[in-house]
Amino acid sequence: MKRNPYPQAVQCYKVVKSDGSIGGYLGSDIPNIKKKIQLLKKDGIEVEDNKVDLNKYLHEFNKV
Repeated sequence: MKRNPYPQAVQCYKVVKSDGSIGGYLGSDIPNIKKKIQLLKKDGIEVEDNKVDLNKYLHEFNKV
């Protein structure tokens, strides 16, 4: 996802770690993580203590 050539179409900033923590975005330095949090909040996703509530926002794909 770090090398995503189409960030507007494939919004990889919405991917978080399996425990709900933010993880990196364009690298894991503080300014980039802050940018990821801003993008998530702009989309209406609540971030508290650098975590997303997976009970509220987790999307599971259908298993084939």
